[in-house]
Amino acid sequence: MLGTSFAELVLVRVGTIALSAITPACALCAILSFAGFVNFPLLLTTYFWAETLFYVCWYLPWKRRLEKPAIHPPQRPHNERQALVNQCLSTITAPEQYLSGWFHGATVSSIHRENLAEFLSWAFLDLDQVPPRGSEEAAEVDAYVRQFEEMLGTTLRSGYNPLVKSLRLTLDPVKMMHRSLVLYGVVGLVDFFTTMRLRMGGLILFPTKSWRASFPIRLHAVLASDWGKRSPSKDFSYWYRPHTAKDKVPIVFLHGLGIGLHPYVGFLHELAKEAGEGVGIVAVEIMALSMRICRDPMRASEFSSQMLQILNHHNITKFVLAGHSYGTVISTHLLHCPIIGPRIDSLVLIDPITFLLHLPNVAYNFTCRVPRSANQVQLDYFAAKDPAISHTICRHFFWRENILWKEELRGRKCAVVLSGRDLLVDSESVWEYLTEGQAQEMDVFSREDAAKREELTVLWYGDLDHAQVFERRKRRERLVVTVARFAKAQV
Repeated sequence: MLGTSFAELVLVRVGTIALSAITPACALCAILSFAGFVNFPLLLTTYFWAETLFYVCWYLPWKRRLEKPAIHPPQRPHNERQALVNQCLSTITAPEQYLSGWFHGATVSSIHRENLAEFLSWAFLDLDQVPPRGSEEAAEVDAYVRQFEEMLGTTLRSGYNPLVKSLRLTLDPVKMMHRSLVLYGVVGLVDFFTTMRLRMGGLILFPTKSWRASFPIRLHAVLASDWGKRSPSKDFSYWYRPHTAKDKVPIVFLHGLGIGLHPYVGFLHELAKEAGEGVGIVAVEIMALSMRICRDPMRASEFSSQMLQILNHHNITKFVLAGHSYGTVISTHLLHCPIIGPRIDSLVLIDPITFLLHLPNVAYNFTCRVPRSANQVQLDYFAAKDPAISHTICRHFFWRENILWKEELRGRKCAVVLSGRDLLVDSESVWEYLTEGQAQEMDVFSREDAAKREELTVLWYGDLDHAQVFERRKRRERLVVTVARFAKAQV
């Protein structure tokens, strides 16, 4: 992750402008060549037409498909929705800031009751508009509005203010930008070097049956896999180090949004060394999070089902689950799975976006914030505006499925890693939420109940941004030691 210096801002702005200009420039050159105004070499002309046709024949139809309305999960029963509302309200410490954040910075005085009702209808009932008057759902939403007014300590003005719009992630437009063949080529090249580094580090790739399941295609994956070894999952490839230790548990790692496992290679190598011989590692590759053209992300239940196939294939009945960023969302799905959840011996959540997900920070910072610093521009262009990633967030991210409450951490060992300068997460609020105000200083917090085999450790990296903990060996050290310690615990 880039920093916030002016030089880095200039560099990333120039880079993103240049990348964005590739396709328009190629289209212009193709037209000039076709019209006979300029004669380019045949190879160059072919490339110009390839970029132009890729945009017209692939991206535009793909964009229309990615913008289709989200298919929301089934509604929960009324009593569960009411319990969720109560739980959310109990953890909101700044009510006006909370409401303003979900309404793009609007003042509370400008938000009318119908505006709030519209937002709550989406947030808790997955509706795109306020239920019809007189219906049970309308009465339910009206009750929620009164609860929020009580929290605010004021009564909102009646009616609807058309000048105020709420952030409704799965209903709002999917904001995406076209990627040129050049950029996809860079992604493929990075993937090639990542593949070689992981293979040389002793991990074996279990690819899916089809090497054409994503673009850029992964012909080099054949070189990194042992003959005949294929993933039991039809959609997920993964890297594997065999588990042979009888007194230790293997480690399952889920990466975040970006460019796949590339930022985590050093971490995985050091983790294998620190955990020692015989400790298995499963590092799953999730193409929908990796700047690729691929299938749509699957439902939480389907992911858990395919993950179970991988675990069963390697006879993994207990394991340490580690997830970073969006990987903590998938970790939450596995934690909620009635079959996989009991197998999770310990949990490590790095830069988690799952805690306090009812607050507006993550949704606003990823989809609505106007980027001003270098790190924000990097996140916006290479992640938030990537078509596949944007589609994942805007059409397959259902916050009620993804939120994790601290009470759900009980009964197992858990470590949470927070970055003080996180550009996505309100890490200070998460720290206060997890430590319950018991920590005297923001560094390391630990609470343990030996009788229940329960532990909560919170590591604070005050000067780091999102994902920067993985960038250098010294930064990773505490994290690596913590994950390895969980794996070494007696089964």
